This record gives sequence, C-alpha cells and structure tokens, in this order.
Amino acid sequence: MLLRDEGHEVRCVYSGSTVLEAVRQFDPHAALVDINMPGLDGFDVARGLRTKYGEKVLLIGISGVYKKGSDRVLAGLVGFDHYLVKPYLASEVLELLETLSKPRIP
Repeated sequence: MLLRDEGHEVRCVYSGSTVLEAVRQFDPHAALVDINMPGLDGFDVARGLRTKYGEKVLLIGISGVYKKGSDRVLAGLVGFDHYLVKPYLASEVLELLETLSKPRIP
C-alpha cells in the first residue's frame, strides 16, 4: 500500500515459484523479494531473475530470518542489489527505489 500511495505501480505474488512469470508479464523496474517464501526461496528467485533478465531489474532482498553477515554475502553473490533485514523502515525502500536512475553500488 505504501508503494502505491507513493505513486508506484505494484504487483504482488506470494510464492517464489510465481515470481519469474510475474516479472515476465509485468516487466518491473524493481523487485522486492522476501527470502523466506514458499516454493523457491528468495535466493533462488534472485538467481533466476539475474539469469533471465541480467541487471534490468533492481533486486531488493528482504528477510526477517536470514540476518547474519553470511546471509548478506550470499544475497550479493546471487544477485541482490540491496538486502534489508526486518524490521526495516519504509523510507529505506523508498530511498532505494529513488536510485533506479542512478548507478547501483553492490
């Protein structure tokens, strides 16, 4: 709701196995991917998105379970541009989305 309120067009899916198809249909600029999803986990989703779409989509990983430094390293290795740990501030997501026209820093 926050992203819609801020003027973003949003599509939601609730299973990792449906993300690739949703991205194909919707063609988003960014994807907020929960790591702990049913079906494919967020790490597998990121790998799949990077394999299929390269750097076209800004990938933001979100987790409430995987909070260790090694989880953040893995997130970078599979292709996430950013990794947020719950609870996070809504302003953090909005700031990351503002970077879409700016160069990304891993």
